[in-house]
Amino acid sequence: AQNPQQTTETNGTTKKNTVSAIKKDAKTDLSLTHLVRQAASVSNNKTPLLLLLHGYGSNAKSMFQFSKVLDERFLILSVQAPMQIDEDGHKWYSIDFVEKNIVRNDEDIQKSCGELRTFIKNLSTHFEFDESQIYLMGFSQGAIMSLEIALTQNENTPNIAGVVAMSGRIDDKLMGRLTNDKEALQKLSILVTHGTTDNVIGIAEARNAKKILEQLPLELKYKEYTNMPHTVSNECLKDVQNWITKQIDK
Repeated sequence: AQNPQQTTETNGTTKKNTVSAIKKDAKTDLSLTHLVRQAASVSNNKTPLLLLLHGYGSNAKSMFQFSKVLDERFLILSVQAPMQIDEDGHKWYSIDFVEKNIVRNDEDIQKSCGELRTFIKNLSTHFEFDESQIYLMGFSQGAIMSLEIALTQNENTPNIAGVVAMSGRIDDKLMGRLTNDKEALQKLSILVTHGTTDNVIGIAEARNAKKILEQLPLELKYKEYTNMPHTVSNECLKDVQNWITKQIDK
């Protein structure tokens, strides 16, 4: 239920520089399965990196569709969560339902964050990109993970320049792990998008995230979409496209 349903039409053409097959590096330092879209052009001799993180029960393919319509100057990797649910479904962490409340497995969250950080750290040995321009774009559980990674960064973790958090939330325990690195926060830009009729992660969660993020010394843009359920509408995608392009045009 948490797969993004992107309804924008494309012309169906695939650029020659797009790698459409899922690849898992034979070396242990890139142990997470991922899809790659190479940058088609270079901005200021530096290539920014964008990592796409899918939602619960989905896979790298679901987010990779966005790579066709995002700024061609980005090196884009759609990363698959390490925990498998079924043949095509994966998750970043387990969830349980206790008295109608969702309980998130914090141990899983920390384990997946550790794997993601290691994955990002080791990317520079396989790809050329500007390590000061690393962006995360996540949907649902992927958005929660993106915010977790960005807001807990320190001198021992990869620097995150920006986050697109679509239909997500801020995990309850995140504030206890919030980074003390004010400089990292000051360099951070975040776009939060959410539908008012989301029945998986309610709009109240997005408004709570907005309230929390407004108290931090970062650059925040928050957008609600009337009558958008747990998905990515055309209007939302257009805002995401514009925001991402503006980040590398600053």
